[in-house]
Amino acid sequence: MYKNIGLLFFTLFILFSQTVGARGLKNMQIIINHSAYNHADHYERIWGIIDFINSLQKGLFTDAELDEFFPKAQEVYFVDYFNCEFENGGLHQYFLNSHFSKDMYSIIMRGLENMKAFKQLEIFKEAIDTVEQMSPQDRELYLSSLQMHYERESVLENVSIKKVHDRISALADKMFEILSKDPLEPICYRYIASFKNLNVVGDNQYDSEISKILALVPNYAQRKKEADVHWEKEQPAYNKIATDLCKRFGIELKSINVLDFGEGMVSPEVVEENYKKQRRHYHISTNMGYMYIVDGWDTATLYKGDTHEVVGSINIQNETE
Repeated sequence: MYKNIGLLFFTLFILFSQTVGARGLKNMQIIINHSAYNHADHYERIWGIIDFINSLQKGLFTDAELDEFFPKAQEVYFVDYFNCEFENGGLHQYFLNSHFSKDMYSIIMRGLENMKAFKQLEIFKEAIDTVEQMSPQDRELYLSSLQMHYERESVLENVSIKKVHDRISALADKMFEILSKDPLEPICYRYIASFKNLNVVGDNQYDSEISKILALVPNYAQRKKEADVHWEKEQPAYNKIATDLCKRFGIELKSINVLDFGEGMVSPEVVEENYKKQRRHYHISTNMGYMYIVDGWDTATLYKGDTHEVVGSINIQNETE
């Protein structure tokens, strides 16, 4: 399950290229609340930095602006994203979900170097180099096959793609071995403590401190208008379906975590049938805990995660028109 859901905004906000004046932000501090910084669960400190970046992304700062003014926070943000993806599905899953973003890779490599995670950095760079050496056509085919399980076998009949696939698998094994001895979570935890521009504030001060930074976003009204129009046009259909379905039945959608074809929930035969008909399962987090949605093209049905009880359905055609 994704800890770092803020990456959903990465593609959206890179569209806005106006740069914030250095005078306002150059000396701004990274803000984290006292509870997150001092929590017994060390991941809460990392999550505090993720929440900081998420708040500024939602406030319509671009990643370029954030990387200029808060580079160390960006490093924690994306190194943690890599770590979560790798823990869930190795290098293959990371490449699939990161859409081979070179901007992201450069931040991760810089972060691993600054964190002195040199062994992890060496493997990460070799993995990037391996995939970069593919032709654009082979790379696109390879990355798409990582998601489309039932096409993977035919794609791997291509000798050059198979060679890359095997090399990435071998590098993933090396990375697993290194992370078992030197995991990234404590490395990020210690790195945050080294930030010279970190401001640990009282929990009741956090929102007001974030608001001070958000007040420096230039042309906010225009950015907000453009973001809303873009999101309305470009948001994935699954996001609109999940949002509308939860809203219909009075449930707060917190995050969409994984999309699959029902693996682990239905028989392999049904999974294959779902794949052929592109019937997807959405695994979501809500204010009522884990739930899931079965998208059947004509209708989408919401289920309770623990009992598999039907909460309700909507007509997808009406909702997405």
